[in-house]
Amino acid sequence: MLVLVPPFESACEQLYNSFFDCQSVITSQKRIKNSRCHVNAEIDTEEEDLIYNDLFTKFPEESNASIGEAYDTIEQLITEAETYFQGWLKYQVLWDLEPNDVFQRLGTNVQSWFECLKDIKESRKTLDTNEAYKSFGPLIIDFSKIQTKIGVRYDNWRQDLLRKFGQIIQTVANDFHTNISEHRNNLETKSLESGTLDDSVQLMDTIETVRETQIDNEMKIKQLLEAQRLLERQRYSF
Repeated sequence: MLVLVPPFESACEQLYNSFFDCQSVITSQKRIKNSRCHVNAEIDTEEEDLIYNDLFTKFPEESNASIGEAYDTIEQLITEAETYFQGWLKYQVLWDLEPNDVFQRLGTNVQSWFECLKDIKESRKTLDTNEAYKSFGPLIIDFSKIQTKIGVRYDNWRQDLLRKFGQIIQTVANDFHTNISEHRNNLETKSLESGTLDDSVQLMDTIETVRETQIDNEMKIKQLLEAQRLLERQRYSF
């Protein structure tokens, strides 16, 4: 489970405490008291009256607006940091997903496999950076430790997908070869002149099927060749 330590609640509390500490530099100053006329008098003064604790409530509207902007800035920093962290949470799926669920969803659709492998490759590139943290004012999100773990998880997923993809390509290629071989055998062994009526009908059906599937077969060959090149680049053993 990907979590942030300490959580944003703690970071928000610390930012506000830092801001209040800055305010207290002024509000904690002791008030100047003239006690010359009260040498023998007992002075009953509330503790809060001895400092400028209520000073900010007496500021003009322009000054109060500046204090409001400080609060807004803190909230904006927290929001930006949370949005950035949400981008890291998407990698949690690498641990939540089961490989077999992905395999079943992709099925034997070669194009879907191409797109899946491409997406994983592109997503993996975002981790290849020398940066180890992201700053939002005084807030710093250090992702150096999880970055390495996610990279390893990505590589494991890619290897599992490539292994399964190779098996599927072999199955698809074998089925395609069997289908083409049957059509070729029918075309080469049967003749309209010398065959029986059934042979002639079968031959005509085969010719029509080959014509109808020619474009699809050409695309299939192109896909299989592309898949072969991809697997060879990954040193897949056929």
